[in-house]
Amino acid sequence: MVFFRFKIANFIKSLILISLIFFILIEISGRFLAYLKILPRGVSPVVSIFSHSDWSLWHPKNIKFTHHYNTCWEPSEVYFNNIGARGSEDVFIKKTKPRIALLGDSMIENINVTEGLDIASLLRKKLKKYEIINFSSRGMGMSDMSDIYLNLVKKYNVDFIFLFITENDFENHFYKNRLNHQKKFSYDKKTNTIIKYDRDKLFFKKYFAPINKFKRSNFILNIKKNSYTFRVYYQIRMIIKAKKLEKAEKTNKTNKRYKDYLNKDLIKSKAKVYEYQVDEFLKIMQKDKIQLIPFLNIRSYLYEKESGIKLSTNQENRLNNYNMVKAKWDNHGIIDPFDSSIKYLKKKNLYSAPWLGRSCDDHYSETGTEFIASFTSAHFNLFLNENN
Repeated sequence: MVFFRFKIANFIKSLILISLIFFILIEISGRFLAYLKILPRGVSPVVSIFSHSDWSLWHPKNIKFTHHYNTCWEPSEVYFNNIGARGSEDVFIKKTKPRIALLGDSMIENINVTEGLDIASLLRKKLKKYEIINFSSRGMGMSDMSDIYLNLVKKYNVDFIFLFITENDFENHFYKNRLNHQKKFSYDKKTNTIIKYDRDKLFFKKYFAPINKFKRSNFILNIKKNSYTFRVYYQIRMIIKAKKLEKAEKTNKTNKRYKDYLNKDLIKSKAKVYEYQVDEFLKIMQKDKIQLIPFLNIRSYLYEKESGIKLSTNQENRLNNYNMVKAKWDNHGIIDPFDSSIKYLKKKNLYSAPWLGRSCDDHYSETGTEFIASFTSAHFNLFLNENN
C-alpha cells in the first residue's frame, strides 16, 4: 500500500513537472513567434467582451489591454474605464459640461485602434466644450441600443446622442441569430405582428455562477492578457474558424446561411423586425426629448461597388442590408458620410483598398477614425448653428 502511494505521488510530481516545462516552452515559443509577427503581440478581444443581462454585451471595468488579433495591423492599447465604457477617462453621474454619448457597435468601439487615435478621443480634441462618452460595444444591434440607453446611458443625463448605424444592425436581433445573450424578434405574416423572445435566463444563470464570474474577474483577465499560452491557443481557434468561413464562401450555393440571404420572404421578415426596433428606439428618444444625430457607418463593399469591383456573395448581402437600413433611416435625418469620404480619400491619395479600413478587415483604421471624427464634428457644429 505504501509502495502504491509512493508511485502515485511520483506520478503526480512528474505530471506537474512535465506540465510546467510544457507551459514554459509554449510561453517562450509564443514570445518568439510574436517577435517575428507570426503570432499577435496582444491578447484577443474575446477577453474584453462579456454578456450582459440588461443590454447583451459590455466590457470589464478599470482595466487596460493590448489587443491584437490580426497581424495586418499593429497592436492597440485599449482602456475600459470605471463604468466599463471604452476610454481612459472615468465617468461620473455629476457632469461639469454638456455630454455627448456615442452609441454604436464595433465600428465605433474601435478596439483595433489605440487609445488617443480612436473616434471618441479625436472627438474630445475637436469638441472640447463637451464630454464625450463612448457607450459602443461589439455585437450591439438596435434593440441593444434601446436597452443600454434605458439602463445605462440615461443615468448620465446626456445632451446629445451620436448614433452610428451599421449594415449588420439589420439582422442582429433576428430570431435566426441564436445568441443567448440577446433579445430576438420574428415576424408573423398571418397576424402582421412582431414576436419577441427575451434573453435566455438559463444561459445567464450559468453565466453568473460563481466559478464563471471568477473566470471573468480582473485577476484572471490580467493573467490572460499577459499569457502567450492563451494567445497560442486562441490563434489556433481563429485559424480553424477562418478555414470554416473560407469553405462556406466556396460552397455558398449549398450553404444554408447563403440560401437565407436570397430568401425574399425572410428578407421581408427581417425588414419588419428591423423597422420595429428602430421605431421603438425613436419612441424612447422622443419621449426623453433626446437630441439624436444618426450617422451611417461606411465599409469596404461601398467602395468596391463604386469602383466596379465584383462583390463576393457576402459583400453583396452586406450591401443589400446597408440599403435596407439606409432606406429606413432616410426619413429620420440619417447622415451619410460616403460621398465626403471619397473626396477625403482622393485628396489624400488614399482612394484604393483598404480605403478607411485595413487589408484584412474593414473596421475603421486610423485613417477611418480621423475622417469619421472630422466629419462628425463638422456636422455637429453645423447642427448647432442651425438650431441656435
